[in-house]
Amino acid sequence: MKYNPNKNPLRLGLITTYLKNGLTEEALREIKKFALYQPDTVGLYLIWGNYYFVKGDIDKAIDNYGKVLAKDRNFFRAHYRLSQCYKREGDIDKSVDFALACFKLNPYFYPNLVQLGDL
Repeated sequence: MKYNPNKNPLRLGLITTYLKNGLTEEALREIKKFALYQPDTVGLYLIWGNYYFVKGDIDKAIDNYGKVLAKDRNFFRAHYRLSQCYKREGDIDKSVDFALACFKLNPYFYPNLVQLGDL
């Protein structure tokens, strides 16, 4: 079995867990390692967006999620996360637009359904 550095689920899981628990310094350390294997990828920009979202730097989060969509317009999670960003910023119209875009791409993505219900 050949190791594929583009598929690194253990590091991704670790980063996600760190971010969910507010351990941003630990997450940053792992993101930097992840970036060595996946520079300029959708996955890396999504992770950076998640990092900045947790840190409360919504402008940088929006920028990184935008980079995801520039590479892949059909990446529904980026639409969902942008909806969350704009909701936090108080721009409900943009939040709804991105939530609806996510819904069109994946109508079964439960977190987005909840988001749409809250908007």
